[in-house]
Amino acid sequence: MIYSFGTNKEAHGVKGKVLNAVYERALRIVSILDKYYGKNRDVYKNDGGFVFIAENKEDLSYFISHHIDPNNGSYEDAQIFRTEQGYYLDILFLCNNEFSINLLTPARFLPEVSAEVSNRR
Repeated sequence: MIYSFGTNKEAHGVKGKVLNAVYERALRIVSILDKYYGKNRDVYKNDGGFVFIAENKEDLSYFISHHIDPNNGSYEDAQIFRTEQGYYLDILFLCNNEFSINLLTPARFLPEVSAEVSNRR
């Protein structure tokens, strides 16, 4: 199941369907987007952006084919965070001055990005 959303209201639809730590992280991101870009915006056409949760390799392949490949180093920032089932990455892509995508995915799916983040610590 692919989870992609850009507002607090949409985020509530994934509560209980994804790991709690992933949900909490996503909720913080979209709450900021709602505050600065409006909670009634079209998240794919208007300024702001969205969160994409890739829980498995198929989801990640979809993200790469439809959005951006994190392996090419084109992200602005990446952070590792702990969940109930291991480490996840929060990778921020700035698509332009007013639009971003946060990819939340298990760190084991992107070992090169994970290693880079770990080396910065």
